[in-house]
Amino acid sequence: VEGCRLRNWGRNLTELDAAIFVGKAASDAVIRGNDLRGAGFGVWLDATAGAQVLDNRIEGDESVRSQDRGNGIHLYAVKDALVRGNRVSHTRDGVYIDTSNDSSIEANRFEELRYGVHYMFTHNSRVTDNLTRRTRTGYALMQSRKLTVTGNRSIDDENYGILMNYITYSTLAGNRVEGVRSGSTGDAMISGAEGKA
Repeated sequence: VEGCRLRNWGRNLTELDAAIFVGKAASDAVIRGNDLRGAGFGVWLDATAGAQVLDNRIEGDESVRSQDRGNGIHLYAVKDALVRGNRVSHTRDGVYIDTSNDSSIEANRFEELRYGVHYMFTHNSRVTDNLTRRTRTGYALMQSRKLTVTGNRSIDDENYGILMNYITYSTLAGNRVEGVRSGSTGDAMISGAEGKA
């Protein structure tokens, strides 16, 4: 899927409304250079192998509460995925990866989100040379092992630049966190930061 301009594809997160949905049968899919704007999920990779998500622009809908938006790039039960060179803003999370293995998140830019990069139960994977700016947490790394997290930047994020919870056998090196601010309960600096997701 290359060079498409997609708008307002749906906002029902329970129904997995996504601009681009890649299922298990579509191994080695390439999603490149698309312009996506809407409230639902931008790109959803579901139990597929070898997918590449490259150089896309994904923007959520600021009129929707942050926790009611889809993630920009959502990976579930994937193997050998590559997410590189994407720009994601105003979605729930920039990239959310769950129950996956052997994937790389490289050289992406994530702004005005809940979490820039959100890992859950994902192993043997790399997070390198990404930038998060003005998120509620730059990098949320949870219940994962054998991660390599290097060369990333967190600028002006709220609460945490890098949040780790039950991360084991992993390497974090050469990351830079600057300008972290405490989150607020009232006038949050991040658009749509009200409530808890």
